[in-house]
Amino acid sequence: MTAKRWISAVALLTVGTVASCVDGTVPTGIQSTGVARLALVPVYETMAGGLADQAAEVNRIRLTATKASDGTVIIVQEQDVDPTAEQWSLDMGVPVPEGGAEVMLTIELINITGSDETVEWSGQTGPLTLTAGQAAEGREVAVVRGPLSNLSVTGVDVTPDTIEIIEGDTLRLTATATTTSTDAPVIFWASLDASVSVDGSGLATGVLAGLGRVVAQAGGLADTAAIFVRSIDTDVELSKTVSLDTATVGDALTYEVRVINHGPQTVDSVVVVDTVDEWGLTGISVLEDGFARSSGLGSPAGDTLVSGPLAAGDTALLRWVGSVDTVAAANTLWNSASIELVFGASDTTLTNNRDSVWTWVKPIADIQVGVSVDEPSPAEGDTVAFTVAVTNLGPSTATNVLLQGHPDIGLDVAWHSDLTDGVVDTLAGTWFLDSIPHGVSQSVVIWVAVDSGTVGDTLQYGTFSTGLTDEHDPDLSNDSASASVVVGERTTDMQRLGVGFGGGRRAHNGHGRDQDRRQPGAVRGRRGHLHGGGDELRAVRRGGRTAAGLARHRPDLRQ
Repeated sequence: MTAKRWISAVALLTVGTVASCVDGTVPTGIQSTGVARLALVPVYETMAGGLADQAAEVNRIRLTATKASDGTVIIVQEQDVDPTAEQWSLDMGVPVPEGGAEVMLTIELINITGSDETVEWSGQTGPLTLTAGQAAEGREVAVVRGPLSNLSVTGVDVTPDTIEIIEGDTLRLTATATTTSTDAPVIFWASLDASVSVDGSGLATGVLAGLGRVVAQAGGLADTAAIFVRSIDTDVELSKTVSLDTATVGDALTYEVRVINHGPQTVDSVVVVDTVDEWGLTGISVLEDGFARSSGLGSPAGDTLVSGPLAAGDTALLRWVGSVDTVAAANTLWNSASIELVFGASDTTLTNNRDSVWTWVKPIADIQVGVSVDEPSPAEGDTVAFTVAVTNLGPSTATNVLLQGHPDIGLDVAWHSDLTDGVVDTLAGTWFLDSIPHGVSQSVVIWVAVDSGTVGDTLQYGTFSTGLTDEHDPDLSNDSASASVVVGERTTDMQRLGVGFGGGRRAHNGHGRDQDRRQPGAVRGRRGHLHGGGDELRAVRRGGRTAAGLARHRPDLRQ
């Protein structure tokens, strides 16, 4: 007859528990689950008093959780187990009483035969503190059946006891069991949380981001390691650049889309959407391409770009160029790119995943300059009138227009006509206009004295636009103009007749001279001065002006 076997009193001393909390600092947001971990080394004896390490007839485990303060039963859980297995596992979750509590766990190893139930062994843990605020989660918990040598274990130590790993990474844990026996103890590994798994050799694997705990057990004693599992993260950054922030029609704009993986993890691929105002560009072509196309547009503008694997520090670059089209004048060309997806890692910083650039395209204003002269054949000492005209052929308003005059040596600027717009600086030889609308012309008359000693010379007065700063002038060939005069001699008859300068011709300034320029009191236009004599100026009209009226434009009086 087989003797009845039960768990000896020695076995009672080998019941070990690991509370739900772990040593070390728990990260913010991680709460204790209130799950207890049980480790049991069964040691059996027969009625005759002999020890045996064979399996007890245990096919059910019952766990009862009671409040240590008053014995109130919180939960009773039962689970059938294989009596021949070396390790029993059960799903156990202990609800946390409101406000938290100290809980006692009673473990019963039961033999079920037919309708009969025999408790082979029972034992109770010391008080376990459960943290308030979150109900305990169900966890697969192992009750280990160990060899007799484990009874001699006096301590278990796991290294490292606190460490951080990435999802999917593995970590080799080491457990050292101190024992008084010459036989090596058997160490059993188990995971307390879903964030990490561990095999029988202590190789832990990060499963989910969060706190994971691994326990090593031997001889009813245990030690834990806290493993903080991080998601597979990295920092992927996108930047967008353009070669010009202000452009004119015809300028080439070079765009770059750059994706860099700052690490620490390698990413499998990055999906980027690049959007640009393609309507304002012509002749788009790719200069450098570190991406594949998924949109099939055949053009970098508006494409969906897919990079290959990027290790930490790697860069994917798309560089392309396009010319500014005429339709973009007086408009802003916009370009934006953004990271839409990152495969193989979690991007920790999303604020650097989008970038935009803008280019202002100047309006078009075609400035046309013209110069004419009223007397192409003056005599030396005469004053001639050069008319400078500027026209805006459009299509936009021209602003800040500056014209520069340049008379040849032998021509001295005397004065200018009244202005309808702008400011003339006769000393600097400039004419400045704030704006000229499309289709509008402005003009000014510049009176110039012909120096003596210039008989036979061809003298030129020219004017040119110094260029627009805020608009684009598409035709520079009409930005300058000039008019010339050929200087002749003054004849005695002409001087005696006194009908004007230049052989009977009347100057544009509208006055004639009736005395020889060598006589006292002669009126001479020379080097910008009007010399007055004692004789009265004859009023010979030309263009609505009189000689007497022009006398008011002497250098000491003119504006």
